[in-house]
Amino acid sequence: MSFNPATKVQLRLSLEYPKLVPGLKNLWWVPAKQST
Repeated sequence: MSFNPATKVQLRLSLEYPKLVPGLKNLWWVPAKQST
């Protein structure tokens, strides 16, 4: 199983980005959940 750069970046963002700005994560997560 090989990991392409795009997947590697996306995985890293999903792990580190929410830790850096958890508030920003909620800003897009909450509205997306409400609109569904």
